[in-house]
Amino acid sequence: MLPFRRPALFSLCCSVLLLTACTGSDTPRSSSMAASSSSAVVSSISSQQVQSSSAPSAFLNAGADITASNSQLVRLTAQTNEDSEVQWHQVAGPSVSWLQQNGVQAVLITPDITTTETLTLEATVNGLVDTVSISVQPCNANISEDMIFEECTAPGFGAWVSYESGPATGPFFHQDGQGDYHVQWQSVDTGDAEHNQAIEISWNANDPDNTKAVRGWFGLAMPGIAATQGADLTDYANGELTFDMRMVYHEQPSNAAGFIVKMECIHPCSSAEMPIANSASFEWQTHRYPVSQLRATGLDITQVNHAFVIQPDWFNQEQNVTIQIDNIKLSPTVERPPVAEGCIAAGNVSYTLSREANPSADQQEAYNLITAAMDEAVKNYNCYSNLSRHLSVQYNPSVQTADGSTNGNIRFGSRASMHPVTAMHEIAHTFGAGGSNTFRNLVVDGIFQGQNATAKIREITGDNTDVINSDGTHFWPYGLNYISEGGSQQDLINHCLMVEAIYLDLVGQ
Repeated sequence: MLPFRRPALFSLCCSVLLLTACTGSDTPRSSSMAASSSSAVVSSISSQQVQSSSAPSAFLNAGADITASNSQLVRLTAQTNEDSEVQWHQVAGPSVSWLQQNGVQAVLITPDITTTETLTLEATVNGLVDTVSISVQPCNANISEDMIFEECTAPGFGAWVSYESGPATGPFFHQDGQGDYHVQWQSVDTGDAEHNQAIEISWNANDPDNTKAVRGWFGLAMPGIAATQGADLTDYANGELTFDMRMVYHEQPSNAAGFIVKMECIHPCSSAEMPIANSASFEWQTHRYPVSQLRATGLDITQVNHAFVIQPDWFNQEQNVTIQIDNIKLSPTVERPPVAEGCIAAGNVSYTLSREANPSADQQEAYNLITAAMDEAVKNYNCYSNLSRHLSVQYNPSVQTADGSTNGNIRFGSRASMHPVTAMHEIAHTFGAGGSNTFRNLVVDGIFQGQNATAKIREITGDNTDVINSDGTHFWPYGLNYISEGGSQQDLINHCLMVEAIYLDLVGQ
């Protein structure tokens, strides 16, 4: 829209012309003077017209109208020849979230809506005004059931965000996606019919020499007040978080840092950081995490503010790495794999063993022993329980025996600990069975009080008075606290049954 300004000299010039025309005279000199005066005024007017036509008219253009989705970042770009700063204001429609409101370019997040809405944004500078419209169309018309992200983000789950922290910047959040940031992202066309539009995220692309020492994660912030106070996602308490991921670039693929995923519930509340299996794969992989597992490791499902968070290992983000993610789904139920022949359950426990690129003879021997132990342990858990988790495993000679923690990490030290029974015992710890605060809170006078576990031990033994004993860190019977406790396959089966029952007690099922 081009503005119109009324010329200030218009009425004055008309008056001068009128006076000149009325100053007639019969004398040649007077005629000459009259002609001279008339010529001067015309010249003056002509001069004004020349200046007006040669100097560009003041203008402001707020840009073309836009179509966007809910909770989407939008950039508005105005055009003007004025020197003053352009100011942007919203004059109609549900409120946007401004990231940058002043200047030729404005940046905003569209509102979280479930029906199509039209927003009107106004640009002003030096009395000039122009508007641009944004038609916000909700993503729910184009997204599959239970999807958080598929081409676009489902209503109710907010906008993409990054958290970064470095010595020079301190901690901060940003939603811009592009710029001089440690974490950058954008929506890209993958060229893959099964994925189409995906989110592409890069870490450390802006600092190839790693002089800034910044760390950061990428995630999804719940919309509105839920971003700071959390949202109640109890409907998904016994469900599952799934997503697809692939690596698209890594400057050091042979030394790639592991990736983790988590959910957050108003800092410092958070689930444990769950290792992502095969995170260095350049092929699309589907990853599954039971929400009950996230809850068991610290997530308060009633105040979730970041429903999805992903990052490379926090202390290993110096490498320039880019991934793509797609089909993020939060389901109210868990999709179980089919039960294998000869099994009574369908677990989904897996692991990744960290390895040196050029291992020593000692390391290679340890890797072989740990792999054999973990393969057998995981096979039992997946056949005799419905537990699901990806584990991160390391060889660490400084560890006296072996240890497992609720963050999904297991370390093996001594050769004697590299045994399937020990591996099963440590896997139990990763599910909170012994050692976790939630577990300890259910131990009273040396007896674990969980109803599921109590019922299961009595089912196994046939004795309605049997209980699960515990010192807060271990449980028995069937805790496999010593290799000798795994003397038969039935002992290993009973261990899996007990760990699953304890886990159900820990997550309140």
